[in-house]
Amino acid sequence: MIRDAAADHAATRLGPGAHDRDQAAHLDRAEFAGLSELGLFGIALPESAGGVGAGPTAVALAVEELASRCPSTALAFHHHALLATELLAGAGRGELPALLSGELLATCAIGADLRAESRGAGVALTGRVAVVPGLASADLIVVQAGPAGYYVVERTARGVSIDDGAPPRR
Repeated sequence: MIRDAAADHAATRLGPGAHDRDQAAHLDRAEFAGLSELGLFGIALPESAGGVGAGPTAVALAVEELASRCPSTALAFHHHALLATELLAGAGRGELPALLSGELLATCAIGADLRAESRGAGVALTGRVAVVPGLASADLIVVQAGPAGYYVVERTARGVSIDDGAPPRR
């Protein structure tokens, strides 16, 4: 059932225009958030946490169906629903309902070289992150700093700078 719902959504909403979105490096938030209507943003979370409680086979089949029509959406889905949402749900954070509904989108940083320093009531993160899939559409970024510390950073937070790696335009 989950596989069929993912396949239908991928064929009707993601497949058309996928190439153009990939070329423009654009994730359509409305199309992406449509996955929440199918319960896919909570696919791997237990029902007690507001999720679907599907097992690993159902999760893999859903990702396969999404990737068959729009690989970049499947990657964004993986980072939002299967990495960031899982980490935030496990930490008991308050953003979970907004993540499951698609109101907020999250991703995980890859290749982070960050240090965390206590500053007053908060923590300052310094360093660089190599890759953040879906950064342009994400509201929250889950980053690792140190051997056991995960932090949630708002993409628009003061002090966050984004370098897309492209050479300067002349």
